[in-house]
Amino acid sequence: MVGDKEIIPKLPKKDKKSIEIRRQYVKDLMAQGLYNTEIAEVLKTKGIEVDESTVRKDKNAIRSSVSKEIQRKPIEKILSEMEVQYEKIIREAWTLFRKSDDTPMVKARALTIATDTIEKKSKILDNLGVINRNVNVNLSGYLTMEELVESYDRIKARNDGSINK
Repeated sequence: MVGDKEIIPKLPKKDKKSIEIRRQYVKDLMAQGLYNTEIAEVLKTKGIEVDESTVRKDKNAIRSSVSKEIQRKPIEKILSEMEVQYEKIIREAWTLFRKSDDTPMVKARALTIATDTIEKKSKILDNLGVINRNVNVNLSGYLTMEELVESYDRIKARNDGSINK
């Protein structure tokens, strides 16, 4: 890696290993929510010359591969892998929230990511019949997102005031 740019030797387009490497990049960039044209641009900065149609074909191949993999795996294995990925996202969101140098908006966004991830995870598990989200749970003791942000702002203001004295 040189600076922010990762140096990758020029990859032959048809080589099986090159395609595998390119598709791994495409998969990672898909996870970031990039459009095909954006993925193609990022790959070009890494020395991988592709156009939007190649990215589209790679995405279709990735989806097909994932679909076949899911059909071969028992549901318990899939759930276990999903759990690991969701926990990584939640852990990163909480780490971002705890960073003392971030603004309240960044912290609020981190909390939103954590709660959205938990909600998505619950929805998937509910759809699979693993859990029942229709069970009545009393959440009256928990703070809303707005209350969490307000509380954080008050604590931060109080701490900033005591530091300045």
